[in-house]
Amino acid sequence: MEDVRERIGVVADVQCGGWSTVLLNSIGQLFAVGVLNAEAFQMTQTKLSRLEFPSGYPFSTRERYEPSTAIRQYSVGRLHVLGLADDGTVWEWVDFDLPARYIKSAHVDMVRNVAESSIGCVTRVTAGMSKYSHIISVLIVQGWARSSIYVNGSGISYWGELPLHGQPPGESDGFLIETIRIPGTAHKRDSHRHELSSSPDVHIGEVINHVVMEQHILFITDLNKVFAFPTHWPSLEPLITPVELTTFSPGPEDGRVHDIQGSFRSFAVFTTNGSVLIGNQNHLESFCKLTTASSSFTGNLSPTPTIIPSLQRSSVISLAFGDYHFHALRADGTISSYGTEPRACGAFGLGPPKLARLRGVRYAPVDGTLELPSWSEGRRTVWIEPEKKRWLEDMERKSEDGEVGTRGYMVRLGLRGAAQVCGEWFEREGRNWNGGPGRHGILMGRDSKDEIGAYFSLKVSAAGWHSGALVLVDQEKAARIREKYLGSEEEQAAALEEQLVTLVSRLGSWVSRLVCRMGKSFLGLTARDAAASLGQGGDEAAEDSAGDELYVWHDQPFPRLRLPSGEEMPGDIPLTPWRGGEPVFDMIASSLQSERSLLLYNLPAMLLLLGIAAFLCSLVDALSIPEFVSGYDPVTTTCPSTPLVRPATGLSASEATYLTNRKIQASVSLASWLKKTNAGFGTTKLPTVALTTSGGGYRSLLCGAGVIQGLDSRDSNVGTSGLFQGLTYQAGLSGGSWLISSLAGNNYPTISSLRDSLWKQAFQDSILLPNFLLTSLAYAAITNDIEAKENAGFPPTLTDPWGRLLSYQLLKGINGGVLNTLSGITQLSNFTSYAVPYPIITALGIETYQGECLPDPTATTYELMPFDFGSWDAGVSAFTQTKYLGTSLSNGLPTKGSCIKNYDNLGYVLGTSSNLFNEVCSVSTIASNTTLLGQLTSIILKAHSLSIRDEYAVYPNPFYKYDRSSLVQSQTELFLVDGGEANQNNPIFPLLQPARGVDVIIVNDNSADTDNFPDGTQILTTYVQSQSAGLTRMPYIPSSATFVSQGLNKRPTFFGCNDTSKITIVYVPNVNYTYPSNVPTSKLQYSKAETDGMSSSIFSPGM
Repeated sequence: MEDVRERIGVVADVQCGGWSTVLLNSIGQLFAVGVLNAEAFQMTQTKLSRLEFPSGYPFSTRERYEPSTAIRQYSVGRLHVLGLADDGTVWEWVDFDLPARYIKSAHVDMVRNVAESSIGCVTRVTAGMSKYSHIISVLIVQGWARSSIYVNGSGISYWGELPLHGQPPGESDGFLIETIRIPGTAHKRDSHRHELSSSPDVHIGEVINHVVMEQHILFITDLNKVFAFPTHWPSLEPLITPVELTTFSPGPEDGRVHDIQGSFRSFAVFTTNGSVLIGNQNHLESFCKLTTASSSFTGNLSPTPTIIPSLQRSSVISLAFGDYHFHALRADGTISSYGTEPRACGAFGLGPPKLARLRGVRYAPVDGTLELPSWSEGRRTVWIEPEKKRWLEDMERKSEDGEVGTRGYMVRLGLRGAAQVCGEWFEREGRNWNGGPGRHGILMGRDSKDEIGAYFSLKVSAAGWHSGALVLVDQEKAARIREKYLGSEEEQAAALEEQLVTLVSRLGSWVSRLVCRMGKSFLGLTARDAAASLGQGGDEAAEDSAGDELYVWHDQPFPRLRLPSGEEMPGDIPLTPWRGGEPVFDMIASSLQSERSLLLYNLPAMLLLLGIAAFLCSLVDALSIPEFVSGYDPVTTTCPSTPLVRPATGLSASEATYLTNRKIQASVSLASWLKKTNAGFGTTKLPTVALTTSGGGYRSLLCGAGVIQGLDSRDSNVGTSGLFQGLTYQAGLSGGSWLISSLAGNNYPTISSLRDSLWKQAFQDSILLPNFLLTSLAYAAITNDIEAKENAGFPPTLTDPWGRLLSYQLLKGINGGVLNTLSGITQLSNFTSYAVPYPIITALGIETYQGECLPDPTATTYELMPFDFGSWDAGVSAFTQTKYLGTSLSNGLPTKGSCIKNYDNLGYVLGTSSNLFNEVCSVSTIASNTTLLGQLTSIILKAHSLSIRDEYAVYPNPFYKYDRSSLVQSQTELFLVDGGEANQNNPIFPLLQPARGVDVIIVNDNSADTDNFPDGTQILTTYVQSQSAGLTRMPYIPSSATFVSQGLNKRPTFFGCNDTSKITIVYVPNVNYTYPSNVPTSKLQYSKAETDGMSSSIFSPGM
């Protein structure tokens, strides 16, 4: 950025908007750069430009103070800027080329030229995406811009987006706007705690601060409460009072609420004891729905805040939120970065990708993510010092040279956790920069972490994809520290002669970094007052020196460190020492797996250029690089304090809690849908509704996707739209389990989003029919996964490569979503906010010890769920915690003193439910197969010789020697197969269990009974077996002949709706509505047109 002091004087504040950065100087003038409203196709302003006022309103200058134009607070949104002048005038700017508009409310008296404490005085303004809390709030909603003010005695008011130009006729004295006042926010007290207004909302309290989010306005009050008010609530009747966010109000041990900050979809509540409670839009929507659904809900049903350990009691004074990233400013003047950096834009402030990778940023493929491991200190600090950047650039150059290049290669690709370890080492060294270099390494001098640095950040701001900071520079200290790192005069002379050092590149995307000379804090003053009190004069901070100087690190090697696995980075030099000692690595931390190889994102182009595509299946050996960490293999972990096995006498506590919270939200949506369908429907007692999707391979996945799209109000506008939001349970098997896994594993996007962003391309270039480069790369990675599981002591079977191959088509994320687990779904935002139905996947057990290959109709039905795994069926009648599948248990207790996790890989689970390899029932047949089965076999042969065991999905038996599980208690392993092999292709059994209280089941049957269409055979078998199992709530199902003769297999049909003792089943069969959807189950490849047609057929008629 251009020379700031020369243009505007002393900078008092900086704020980022969606596409702009705006500065406030010490005399109350605003300057901006960028574009205020990109949607209006305005030209980008590349130089700082002063924001203008209408004629007749002169600027406040150093020589003449003008209270009507001297801005004391301001806020920047995506589309405009709001400013609050000293006399209480509210101004709005929407274009660099237009003067400000004076804003007046038609419903609120906005008194000017009075004391701030006076009734009617505007005291806060905030706009758009600005996070800073002492200002009026502008909200970004679907209309992109709403604004809000706080007026003493009137409370918080907001309004919508205003026209870009002009003002209403007859309103020359101001732009008169329609505003909406948030009820309950007018309460006001004086300094003696006496009431200044007669508000009936004493229970809410006096508003201390407020911020505006995308769809809500949040505020805190002096009664230690946090509230939200929705400004966009399409699916419910408008709320008439603010909603208290009960779980964000601190308990006695956390002090009191003292601030709230936020922007766009994220916010943070600060308490007086240093706690920082983070929330997002999902939290807010859940609270509002809970309140609308029940006036008596309690805090224990409410969504809980997100707690980031490194932010707690660590002197964090503010958070600045962008769209996907955020920064924390601490009392020591340091800024740290978190979240995601879209498209390597530089918003983290950690430099371009080549440098940011050394700080631990993972790019996959272009979005940068900071995943800080549990053994780290949990932060990555923004370096403003030019010498630090120069040092990092030097290290990056060295990381590519000679034998050091192997270590650099490991860091750049994230092999074996090298990027995390390296990032943490640089973080600790940089934090102690002031101490100067020492004998053990570049920065191993005296510990200086308690000393204030030469660069002290006073303010950080973020919005959209960029960030900015206001930094105080101690020029003398900066010069002294810099001298510590300069080489001797002889070394400097040599450097000049050889010209070995290149010019320093700045952190280009840290576009809003500003440096001003300021010597006092903002204690009790506005930013402008504090800046003005410093006076004028003072030199600028020293510019980055020319690139002809030599620093002491010129002969220091790239660090050689121990990796989390215990192995050491390659190289001949000793291990590099750590500041404060080497971390104690968590050998089983999930973070190690998340920083695994990014090989598939970086090597395809290289391999083509090298012309070695023929060797892709032995990729690791061909390139002579270290074998990368798989992330698929089960790993050891600490056992939980809760029992690992429980009897099947009811729901687990976790499922029961989810059911309670989900039912509240589902009932609200169901009531809304019923009223929309027929205003006469009663909504006092609403049913618990479930949806099942049958087996049937890709046919069922695509047809089932069409049903869900037709039920999802986010994705369609037909008569059934909204019913998906009213579901409490969702079950699937085989192809239906693929659909559920793709939805749940990707955090429940819309069907159209999944179809367009993943399925179309994946199903067209079927990885099950390997004929192109990426498939070969995937097979190489999958082979590595299979060998890793074998080496971990868990012999893989054909289900392992089968599930991994399917994952490449169904799950997003590196290496086909290899890190996704079934239990990991519980950590995804739509699940934690109870916004989606609880998923259940089924498979069948085979009694191989009795010589069985195929299941009979009475085979045990196993349920695989995010919280639990097990069966209600007699002979098992028990459940275990899904997260710890793979653990060796005896009578419910671990036999080795530790547990296993990651066995529940989501690909393995969906492969389990669709495993048909047992139908071969012959090792010789498997070995001679030259199709897909033969390809899977070739992968397994990398791990071990074939046996009958390889035909099954094998799970270490958690019910070994468990008294209730008489059928399997003597078996050390469970053998599972496709959930539909026993002629029950619809996963209805789990929903008949009385403990779940399901009232209505929508059964989407995509079976291939006749001509690849269903004819009622599958659901009839379930009815017969349910009667034998004592599950008598299933309604009567007629014969398949009746289905065909009466056309019940050609249209939706209700069963049991006139019998209150039965569950109502809504049978929705696959029919050629608009597309020939009776494709064979064996079809493995679909064109984009076929994917579109299949997934649109069943919902198009508005079933």
